[in-house]
This record gives sequence, structure tokens and C-alpha cells, in this order.
Amino acid sequence: MRSRAEVDATLRTAKLNPGELLPAVHCLSFGPQGGAGECCLLQLEAGLMNVFFCYFFFFSLVIRGEKDEKAVLCSKDKTYDMKIADTSNTLLFIPGCKTPEELNADEASCNIIHSQIAGFSNNYWELRRCRPKLKKLRKLLMEDPYEGPDSGKDQTSTASRYTTEDLLSLIQASEEEILHQLQVIDACVIEGICFLSQNHHWRRMEGFI
Repeated sequence: MRSRAEVDATLRTAKLNPGELLPAVHCLSFGPQGGAGECCLLQLEAGLMNVFFCYFFFFSLVIRGEKDEKAVLCSKDKTYDMKIADTSNTLLFIPGCKTPEELNADEASCNIIHSQIAGFSNNYWELRRCRPKLKKLRKLLMEDPYEGPDSGKDQTSTASRYTTEDLLSLIQASEEEILHQLQVIDACVIEGICFLSQNHHWRRMEGFI
């Protein structure tokens, strides 16, 4: 850990005037697990900050996407593209680190503040609001469309069937966006399984003609 004398010597070497700087000095050192890859940074626009803090405490945020898909971040009702942005500066993770405005009077007048670096990174995640990726929803449900109670296919079919929870894990969209789209495409839920009911719908319509 550096002493005040060492800090002053460094300032003189850098030809900096201590009178033009704040008195508090942060001396940084790496903690026992201060390495790269342990944490990820997420950049939020000012308008999204309060929304995401609210979701962090009261709801869940989910990253969705299979190996061949680009990841998206989903809240309960919105979907965001995630892209990695590189930076030429090393970004440090310092738990409890305070800006000059956050220092109280005692801390501001303190000579040395020792802080440990918990991790670092040369990139961060950017979020962009995007449309939900819902084309896959119809494709999955078309693997085993519902054809009515009189069809033997529904009892003998070996095609994939999906619950709502399955669709939430496979479709890159928020829960509300997926549930809304299920209504739009006239899907139905039978014994916990989601089916496309279009063919059966037309059969019922023909029965009334």
C-alpha cells in the first residue's frame, strides 16, 4: 500500500500540482480474485436505468437464445438486442468505489483511500430495443397442429410438443410478447400443451354452414 509520501512523489514525477487536485487519493490493488471474465458490464441509457433497476428488484431479466442465435435480453414485456462493444481503456470493477460527489466530509479530507479491484474488462454489452423474434413460434407449433378430438393423430403423434414454459425458453421474446402472439395465431392450450388450432377452427366453422 502506498504512503502519502509515495503519492506525492508520483505527482511530482507526473508534473501535477497537488493544489489543483482533490485531497482524497484512491490507491488501487488487485483482490484475490481480481481477474477478467468474472463479471460483465451492461451499458444502459438514462431512460432505461430506472426501468431495469425496478426489474432487478421486482421481476426477472432473462437472456434468451440458442447456440446458433444472437442473444437477446428480455424483461417481462420487452426484448433487447445484445451486442458486445470493445473499448481501448481497461474498465475496472471496484466494489464500494465512490465518486468525489459521493464522498462525505471525512472521506474527502482523508489522505489515502485503499480500494481493491474485483475484476476488469475491455468490453461491455450494449442494449438496443428490438422487435420480438416470433417467426419461430409458428414453426414450432406447426410440427404438431391440433386437428380436433376426433383425430387419432393427437394421441399417436411423436412430433415435438411444447408447453408455455418450453416456448418461453425457445422463443427470443418477452413473456407478454409471446403470450400475445399465441392469441394472434389462434393457438390453444390443451392439458398444458400449446397447439395451433387453425385447422380445427375451420372444421368447426364448416359444421355451422
